Amino acid sequence: MFEIALFIVVGIFAGILAGLLGVGGGSIIVPTLFFVFSWLNFPDATNIQMAIATSLACIVITSISSTISHNKKDGVRWDVFIVLSIGIPMGAFIGVNFIYLVSDLLLKLIIAVFIIYVGISSFSNKKSEFIEIKSSAPKNIVVGSIIGLLSIPLGIGGGSFCVPYLRMLGFDIRRAIGTSAACGITISIASTILFLLKDSLDSLNPNLGIIYWPAVFWISMSSVFFTRVGANMSYRINEELLKKIFGAVIILLGILLFIN
Repeated sequence: MFEIALFIVVGIFAGILAGLLGVGGGSIIVPTLFFVFSWLNFPDATNIQMAIATSLACIVITSISSTISHNKKDGVRWDVFIVLSIGIPMGAFIGVNFIYLVSDLLLKLIIAVFIIYVGISSFSNKKSEFIEIKSSAPKNIVVGSIIGLLSIPLGIGGGSFCVPYLRMLGFDIRRAIGTSAACGITISIASTILFLLKDSLDSLNPNLGIIYWPAVFWISMSSVFFTRVGANMSYRINEELLKKIFGAVIILLGILLFIN
């Protein structure tokens, strides 16, 4: 029962973050799932890989819900999304295979460093300055593949990379967040399919599989409503306080993951 309650709480946080900040919640989901899987006595050698794959499967529903909410407010540039989505599966393919090739210790260190960095960045009051660049279909396809490649090993929906890139293209923050949420759909669906195909051929954990479906169900169900809440909040409030709370939480999770 405690396990289900924890998944529901994680889904609430992930949903709010997806709607408010354009991220899929992977920075919260991955380390939390790692600790839950360790607590459940799942095989230590595959816990971090399972956490990554499960996080990306959770982000399917979160991203769809967030995209619907942002689209109602004309916050999604579908033309740019489509071109980026051509490249994303190419990068996702490499990213999924990377997870099977590297050690669980290296993956833990990469994720811990990344989420600590994201957490520290949340406390910065400095306004980001973006050098505007021109958009083109070939460039967006290449960038989409890079976003897919970088997002998969971290178990995230790509918002940490997609939003800054869209800002460089001259998008206002609302449309950057909305379009990033849409890209999260492609990243999460592509990676989930690739994980299932890869797992059927070369399973890291034959008894459980690479995706822990009970976690996917409870996190996804609880995140749907709160994604809409987060999306509405992004149009109504100054999100600085929430960003700092988010930053403090994931810094703690990153440190715990780093020393575990």
